[in-house]
Amino acid sequence: MMTNVQASHVAPLKQRRIIAGRVRVTLMKGTEAHGDTDLLNFSCGAGAHTQEGERAVQEVQQGVRGAYEGQPFQKRVVKVSEDGGGLIGVAVICMTGDHSNRRLTREPYIEAIGRHDDYYRSVMSDNKTSAGAIVLRAAVDAVALEYEERPMPEIWARVLVNNTSSQQIFTELGFDRLPKDAFNPPTEQVIRVRRADKPLPPELPAEIYLPPQPPPPTLERNDPCWCGSGKKYKKCHGF
Repeated sequence: MMTNVQASHVAPLKQRRIIAGRVRVTLMKGTEAHGDTDLLNFSCGAGAHTQEGERAVQEVQQGVRGAYEGQPFQKRVVKVSEDGGGLIGVAVICMTGDHSNRRLTREPYIEAIGRHDDYYRSVMSDNKTSAGAIVLRAAVDAVALEYEERPMPEIWARVLVNNTSSQQIFTELGFDRLPKDAFNPPTEQVIRVRRADKPLPPELPAEIYLPPQPPPPTLERNDPCWCGSGKKYKKCHGF
């Protein structure tokens, strides 16, 4: 699915407002996101003025709406919210890869990501980290949390060709741009991959960003682990 973190014409030096407080990341399994009203009311169309952009917005919102309606266990929903405020953005990640007809990868795949219309042209209090960048950062951190004691996987995504702001955000967070001739037939969007051997981005100050935290250990030792590894809890995150 196309990704639309920010509209392509957003000028970083002309932001609408500063998010004064810190933001929190909530990580949910696909089944836990069912019925979440934040997802039902999510809208990310601000700044999309081209047919391509509007189509991308529709696909992102369909992906988020699908999370609201309930997703398989292997899906993860990442919500980024302002402390005491509203929803900044959402990412939907399929931990078992791209399940579209192209089947680009079996590595974790960001199938939908976007920032809420209310945070269009917003930046964090450091005056440089945009709302779109903080949502993508949260998605990367969510995957890292899932693979806490295991080798970090690749992370894949698709980005609109002309969405220069999103392209820049993905580049800054270590996603390489694959050549168009890497696929046959070529893809309509730019394929971005964050290689497994790349270190995580430098930590942001705690007064700006609180990364996702592991859920409390409420499982029995012989239950399947919450991370989706397929192992028993006692042999994975329950040690």
